[in-house]
Amino acid sequence: MVSAGSYRDVFVNARLLKFLLFTQEDETSTRAEKLTGFSEFLKRVEDGLLVDLYRAAVSSDGYYKKAKFCDAFHLLADEVVARRFIDIREVHTKTMCTVQKYVDFDESGRMRELGTNGDLDELAGAYSLMKFGSRADVSMFADSMAQRFISRLQDESDTMLEFFQCVKEEREHIVFFSPGSRNVVSAQNLVYEQAIRSINGYLAVNNLPTIIFMHLTRLGSNIANYAILTADDRMTKPGNTSTKIPGHEFFKDPIHVIFGDDVRITGTTANRVERICLENGALSFRAMYNLFVDPAIARTNPQIENALNMYRVKGELDHDIAYIMNQQGFVPVQRLIRLVLARQNRKELKRFAFEYVSESSIRTLYEYAMSNDYMQDPQYAESLTMLGSIIEQKGMKNSGRIRRLARETEARLETSRVNV
Repeated sequence: MVSAGSYRDVFVNARLLKFLLFTQEDETSTRAEKLTGFSEFLKRVEDGLLVDLYRAAVSSDGYYKKAKFCDAFHLLADEVVARRFIDIREVHTKTMCTVQKYVDFDESGRMRELGTNGDLDELAGAYSLMKFGSRADVSMFADSMAQRFISRLQDESDTMLEFFQCVKEEREHIVFFSPGSRNVVSAQNLVYEQAIRSINGYLAVNNLPTIIFMHLTRLGSNIANYAILTADDRMTKPGNTSTKIPGHEFFKDPIHVIFGDDVRITGTTANRVERICLENGALSFRAMYNLFVDPAIARTNPQIENALNMYRVKGELDHDIAYIMNQQGFVPVQRLIRLVLARQNRKELKRFAFEYVSESSIRTLYEYAMSNDYMQDPQYAESLTMLGSIIEQKGMKNSGRIRRLARETEARLETSRVNV
């Protein structure tokens, strides 16, 4: 690395830029160690050099679009934006990112629109409900995201329409990747599945290539406390999941990738998907976010994601959870299942299930949880057993199947107790 105190007279050439942005693993350091080191380095870089590095990275040489440099580029862009030398929208014009709302937070923790300081408290509450699977709020965010994307296609000053026209002329394909899931989806999977359907309707009517929607497959459930991890933890903490991203064989066909997530905090997940897709042969990579948190906040307080998730839903079996579960078309998402089955809610589970939630919703949540790996987790297995008994007591349909699932859950619970 460039040593401290030598920044003022540094001339940014291609060799220096590539040296700084190169974060692939080698015999001396892991990728995570290099990214952590680069992040610390950027904090010490003088303002003028920082802007020079950014300008060089987004030059016509296109370093920011290359797989071996893109991880570090995002850290560089976040630092430049955090210091207010470049507007985030200018960065996204280059990286072709689509965002519904840019947000920050005031001293009291209320969400504000970045730039205008407009009050987004109501939107933050809806976001919290959406994250736990509220179908009404899923639809609201899906519709808003679709409208934002379509507005770009209709904007003559935007490059989005030109991109789709080129894809059509070259007979290429556009694939949308939704975040990884096992047998239980996350709320953002539902949001983007609905949003892409709406966008595809517009594309089809206007004789443009439609987008192929794909869930990324996760071989295990993601960690329950990811939203409270620090930025360094997100880069360095070994994952207990394995999200499968298509490899070289998939990208033998000419494919552009769009990746959608609900919010960008540190961007760890999106950056990984981008790097792997480009390494495997994707022609280009774009991202979509419902919310994009001001990098000045995200870099120092990535736990803001947990505050967003819990902005309205507080983790208890209350009227908000009953509202979500009693909606028509209820589909349990990972975050809701974990809340309902959490140890701290076990005492209230029976009363809540009997008094506040429909029989069909309880049964649906139980069956989704059983189809995932929650019954193998001591945090949730005992609550699952209790839920099976509640279902039987309420006299629900398919009681024989429910009893069998309950017995299997109890057996697994006993095994886990022995192992622990």
